[in-house]
Amino acid sequence: MKATHAAIHFGLAAVLLSSMSAAVTVHSENITANLGNRTVDVEMSVGDFSGEEFTYTTSYTVESIAGSQVGGLEDACTARQLNQGSEIACPVATENFSADMRFRADGLAEQSKGRSVFNYSKSFVRITERFRLEVVLPRGEGLVPSNSSFSPVKPESGKRRSVDGRRFKVVWSQQPEFGEDKSFSAVYEPLSERPDRTAWIVTGAALATLIILGAYLYYRLHRGSRAEDEFKSLTEDQQEVVRMIARRDGSMLQKDVVDETDYSKAKVSNIVSGLEEQDAVTKKKQGRSNMLELNRNLKALEIE
Repeated sequence: MKATHAAIHFGLAAVLLSSMSAAVTVHSENITANLGNRTVDVEMSVGDFSGEEFTYTTSYTVESIAGSQVGGLEDACTARQLNQGSEIACPVATENFSADMRFRADGLAEQSKGRSVFNYSKSFVRITERFRLEVVLPRGEGLVPSNSSFSPVKPESGKRRSVDGRRFKVVWSQQPEFGEDKSFSAVYEPLSERPDRTAWIVTGAALATLIILGAYLYYRLHRGSRAEDEFKSLTEDQQEVVRMIARRDGSMLQKDVVDETDYSKAKVSNIVSGLEEQDAVTKKKQGRSNMLELNRNLKALEIE
């Protein structure tokens, strides 16, 4: 009996090691959840995939697929509902590919005591090198105030940023462990419901004006050396992409970068993710591609 149990354990270990050696690798996964229009954009760079169908599971309900391009195939993905969330299935014919999907989703946020709560959970069942989740709050709503016993953002490592003064977002960037379960949340409410907010807005606007003016003067004085140092800190591949964008007056479609270089779509996606993490470029969805824009430092630098 002991010999039988040992053989079973050895067999299971062999299967596990075999599956890990042939495991698919997600080089990068970038998710943007827009809570205003209930859409989710997913961009992935995948390698070492074996199979004819790539599946992607969500913790929320996918009502419809607004568009997809996976491994060069457009609008070939389908969605089916699970007990919790949905599963997206896309045919693929290559081991290494990029995936770009847009969903219309339900259940991204729920109401609790007059506040809205965004909840997102994910099990990293594939090796994932870089994961980025960006949550854009509805226009006119902001995170609830924090105190010593409460934080509206969990994990608290999420960066809080302003989009245009009336829209705000939270961004998490992580390098998850294989098999790890992650949960993310943000609690928000209408800005107009916060007490005595008008006075704070006026005061904040005046302070913001002074800060912007001071930052602009400092920027004018020091931007040259800072931009040069920032450019030198990039890798050769990142510098090449920055040069291309600079020649286009500081903005360029990501698909044009792919077309004008010898890089694959997956490699360009990895380069752009690295530049975005360093705040060297910002990325905005435009059609089926992304518009890449250099930051002000790199825009001002004369790059040959």
